[in-house]
Amino acid sequence: MIGAELELPRPSEMVERLGAASKDQREPEAEAIARARGVHPAQLVRQLKGDLDNIVLMALRREPQLRYSSAEQFLADIDRHLDHQPVLAAPPSSLYRLRKFARRHRAACVLIAALIFGLIGSITGGVVAVRSRDAARAAEEVARSQAERLRRETYAQQIALALYDLRDNNVSSVKQRLHQVTQDLRDWEWHFLLSTD
Repeated sequence: MIGAELELPRPSEMVERLGAASKDQREPEAEAIARARGVHPAQLVRQLKGDLDNIVLMALRREPQLRYSSAEQFLADIDRHLDHQPVLAAPPSSLYRLRKFARRHRAACVLIAALIFGLIGSITGGVVAVRSRDAARAAEEVARSQAERLRRETYAQQIALALYDLRDNNVSSVKQRLHQVTQDLRDWEWHFLLSTD
């Protein structure tokens, strides 16, 4: 198409292509470029991706209204990149701004993340402790209830055996059984059997 703008390759893509195209040479061009900057080619590609790609592409746009309006604006965007602040050339997004903020304030972000994970851990531990306590209380209540039921069944058995002893006219056995019953369980039937001598 005549007049259509050709899409410019990103600088990071150019370095990758240079590395791939010059593998047969003794010292590939990409390695020489990266070595001159004190990094490996892969590191150079990572450094160029993102903000630097966007800054270069914005500076080279065909439409003047989409380029930087001045050299100062271009320089300010490069300075923002070096200071890990959002650049004008990058597409606006909340995630991009959050990543830039986290990069500028790593220690604070690590501290906040540690506090959040600590808080989550504390809350989780508290919930587990409360559930364990509640389960222990429920088990204790069940055990107490079973013990009380057993005491009352034992009382009922003592009263039933005392009735059999009374029927057999074994008064001493009746009194012995009745005196074995704890005082808090003694009810009307206990008093009735004790009074029948």
